[in-house]
Amino acid sequence: MEIKQISNKIPSFLKKIGLYFVGTFSTRLLSVLLVPIYAYFVSSVDLGEYDYIYAIVNILYPIAFLCIWESILKYGIQGQEDFESMASNCAIVYFVSAIILTIACAICMMLNYTNMVYVFIMSISLGGATLWQFMARCMNQTKFFVISGVVSSLMIIFVDLFLASIQRLDYKGLCISSVFSQITVIILLESKVHLFRTVKFKLYNTKLLMKMLSFSIPLVVNNIALYLYNSSSKIIIREFLGAYENGQYSFASKFAILINVFSSVVSMAVIEEAYSYSRLEEYRNKVGTIIEKISQFYYNLIFLALPAIYLLYSVAFQYTEYYFSCDYIFILLLGALFTSLSSNYGSAFQVTEKTKYIFITTVSGSVASIIVSLFAIKYIGVYGVLAGGTLGPFLMMCLRAIYAKKATGLIISWKKNLISFILCILEYFMLAKYKSIFIQVVILIFSLLYILFIYRKQIKLVCNIIITRGGVDKMNS
Repeated sequence: MEIKQISNKIPSFLKKIGLYFVGTFSTRLLSVLLVPIYAYFVSSVDLGEYDYIYAIVNILYPIAFLCIWESILKYGIQGQEDFESMASNCAIVYFVSAIILTIACAICMMLNYTNMVYVFIMSISLGGATLWQFMARCMNQTKFFVISGVVSSLMIIFVDLFLASIQRLDYKGLCISSVFSQITVIILLESKVHLFRTVKFKLYNTKLLMKMLSFSIPLVVNNIALYLYNSSSKIIIREFLGAYENGQYSFASKFAILINVFSSVVSMAVIEEAYSYSRLEEYRNKVGTIIEKISQFYYNLIFLALPAIYLLYSVAFQYTEYYFSCDYIFILLLGALFTSLSSNYGSAFQVTEKTKYIFITTVSGSVASIIVSLFAIKYIGVYGVLAGGTLGPFLMMCLRAIYAKKATGLIISWKKNLISFILCILEYFMLAKYKSIFIQVVILIFSLLYILFIYRKQIKLVCNIIITRGGVDKMNS
């Protein structure tokens, strides 16, 4: 009976992954179109300055809005509280915080602190977009959540192209396009979510708000710590090496979306699916298998993508100022991989409501990342920050695996990943040493053949399904 109940969850989980994948992949694919725009129209200094500002925004906005959206997702999906009351309390927190940020922004304008003005405006727009997106997920409006992300990316591209056409695509222009994209998300989702119509100040409930904040506030520190080791690298490079080197690092980091596109999809689906299980045994059996398969896929994805990215650099970016940043990409991909797996392990703490472990593990990883980066940047420059950005997430992943095992009995086997990891290391050293297009093509072909061999059974199964369905369709016609 239990096995049947677990199997009935699979279509729901796959549907969530499918919807999130379509939206996230489309969004990331559109973001890839920004890479040539940055390469040919944005200087390394401007790109470095923009990413420096955006890094500060990512640290500020979860503090300003107390991550209140996290609580509405948890209690909304579980149906523990009245939805309108939760939405009203969330909206009140957001609008009060937005007013405070607006006042701070006005003060910075009077003092002529231009960069801080952009920080506050971007924080307000990003916080609003995040709230509306979580509301859409809570209300099961996944389709609109997906559409909003795609439209947001299109808006960034259109605004960037317009600013490039009038030769105004500096770091200020990049900030403006980001704000426009977040406002687009809010407008689009409001047409379906109707948050303004739902919010009623008379539904304000101090007891309910305290309950929501008791869940979300620990996640504020978690998000800050998470963004610190994701974004502190850009702040450290900007402060120690300058905006130019930060621009090089930022450009290379755009290719880490190859991992992020899958990790963000799976993490959202894993967390929502984890909330839907009423027993730890269900969670352990299902999620353990999912994480194991995901980790294998991530390593194989890096193994295939790395030679393709080197080849792209040689063909498209060889004569731009960003060409030598290609050697940063493998280390960035590893950091993204460890972060992604950490997020999946973190679902164990959200299911058991032991969010303090998310805080402990994230802070540990962040502190390790920052210490290594600050120490190593003096000796090996950007590579010191890259090392810190990889070791920090690795430590966080290991700690979360240990705590997740204690909390839920979750066990993951890593033996199959070791071979893939070693192959990735060897491939990286070959590509970094030999920048020949011929060698890059040879390695890419070898990687493709290896992946086809690894997933031969799955490919055969998919082909059989396609052939079978094709035969059925012919018979029906």
